[in-house]
Order: sequence, then structure tokens, then C-alpha cells
Amino acid sequence: MPHSSQPSPTDIPLNSPVRLGSLRLPSRVVMGPGLQGQAGAGHVPSLAMLEQYAALAPRAGLLLTEPAHVVPDPTLHPGTPGLYSPEQAVAWRGISDTVHQADGRLAARLYHADCWRIAQDGEKLADLFGIAANRARQAGFDAVEIDALGLTAGPHGLAGRLGLIVDAVAEVMGSARTGVRLGLGGACARGRPAMAEVRLAEALDLLEKAGIGFLHLQVGWAPDEAVALARALYRGKLIVNAGAAGCSLVAEGLADAVLLASGLASSTPAPLPASAAA
Repeated sequence: MPHSSQPSPTDIPLNSPVRLGSLRLPSRVVMGPGLQGQAGAGHVPSLAMLEQYAALAPRAGLLLTEPAHVVPDPTLHPGTPGLYSPEQAVAWRGISDTVHQADGRLAARLYHADCWRIAQDGEKLADLFGIAANRARQAGFDAVEIDALGLTAGPHGLAGRLGLIVDAVAEVMGSARTGVRLGLGGACARGRPAMAEVRLAEALDLLEKAGIGFLHLQVGWAPDEAVALARALYRGKLIVNAGAAGCSLVAEGLADAVLLASGLASSTPAPLPASAAA
């Protein structure tokens, strides 16, 4: 009986291609910038940022930006980039063009610094993310990731509030180019772990039904248990942020991609040619 040429569920290599929603990636390694906080005046991305992303592009299947804020905030570090103004979008366009010239892919990580205590209602928060997603589309990003680690329930409940944001971003980018970052602890900021799991389960059920491109799971404890909890309700594409443990989860077929620090990623095999992506 002939043997299959496909890798078994226990030996999936990091440099094998994968599809996350509409994104065809040449490897399962996701990377972000090792050095952050380099934006210029007006929270506009800088030349130093462009150079860093250009250097990382050949080493990752997908590049994920540092948090790009969706609204001006006087409390932010001056080097923190934003994605709410035309000037910022133009600068990000230069970065995305450079990444694409290196045959890379780039996703914008949209973030609101005060999600856990913001007084405005869910619709207003969703509007801010929708505007930023439109800037991301203008800037040539391949996808948008909603950073929901600090999001709390509010009057709509956690799942309801997140659903409003996902709908706003997906209306601009499309569901298959929309990702969400969640974590067991962050799903219930300042709450009890048991309640965090309940609210995470509600959010995962919503994301499964929404048909997003990928879930980015921040794992702070017992990676196997965290992924099992996520997989019980979410069957879509999964990126894990669990350091070296995430590599094992990918190899075992429990996750589709792993977020690695630039230093750790340097020891992984080079990606396969982009033409081989699934």
C-alpha cells in the first residue's frame, strides 16, 4: 500500500504552507517587530519601522504589527504608532509595499488602550475599529487583527461587544481577512479565572459563527489545556502565542501557526517558496 506524501498529524513542519482565511502563507511562523515604539511625531510610522519590517519579511509567513492604536490618546508613549489618520495610513502604505516587494504578508494589529474601562458604548467602540480598518485597507494591509485581550463585557456583554467590532472590521476587510486576538486571562480583565473561561467560551462561539480568518490565542498557562478549550468551540484557523511550546502544538496539528519572537524564529527553517502555499 503506497504511503501518503502528506505529513502526519504529528510532524507538521513550521516551514510548510498554510492558509489562514484568505491569506496563503508560505510558512506557519508569525512574527512581530522585536523593537517597538519607534513611531515619529503624530504617531506616524517611521523609516526605522520600515527597515525593521523589511528585514523580517523574508523570515515569516505572516508579519503582525505592534499595536496600532485606533484613536488619539494623550497618555500613549510618543513612539506608539496609530492607524486613525491619513498621514499614518500613508506611512503604513510604505511599509506594506516594502513587505510585499519581499513577497511577505502583513496584518495590522488594531488596539484600543482603554478597552477595559472605556465609558462609550459598543457601537462607538466598533466605529473606531471600523475607521481604523478602513485606514488599514487604504494602507495595503493583507489582514487586520482585532486585539481584544483587554476587552470587557460592557452593556452588550463580552461576546456582544466583540461581535460589534468584528462586524465593523469585517465589513471593510471581509471576514476571511479579519482575525481576533484573545487570551484566557484577558477575556475577563480583572476578573476571576473561572469567569474568564466562561466569557472566552462565549467569544469563541461568536467567532466560530462569524467565520473569521483566524484566531490568535494568547496562552498564559498550560498550552495544551488552553488550546483544547479553544478547539472545543472554535474550529477555524488558530495562531498560538506560546513561545517554543507553540511549535510543538503546530507539529502535532493542534494549531495552524505560531507567533515567535524574532530571535527564536531565526532558528526555524526557511519558508517554502510562496508558490507552494496551500
